[in-house]
Amino acid sequence: MPRKEDTDVASERCIGFPPHMVIHLDVGRSSSIEALEKAMLGDSKIFLVAQKDAKIDLPEPEDIYTVGTVSRIKQMIKLPGGGSSAFWLKAYNGGAK
Repeated sequence: MPRKEDTDVASERCIGFPPHMVIHLDVGRSSSIEALEKAMLGDSKIFLVAQKDAKIDLPEPEDIYTVGTVSRIKQMIKLPGGGSSAFWLKAYNGGAK
């Protein structure tokens, strides 16, 4: 039976994140930035999931896939102007960190 956790979710436009990879991610959508910032205040875990259609600016639950990758945010850099932020994440599964 799948385990459920309270983890923040960030949907990304048509991109998947394989486990055990360190990934650089530029984030511009305010809802994704807010989810990543909120995760940084806690355990730094975020559930990254791809959107089904990259053209949708404000995806609803039915607009995103149900399978994604739990990642740990390693570093956040706020870029000048406040429009976007850069994040370095380590994707993992199970208990690997």
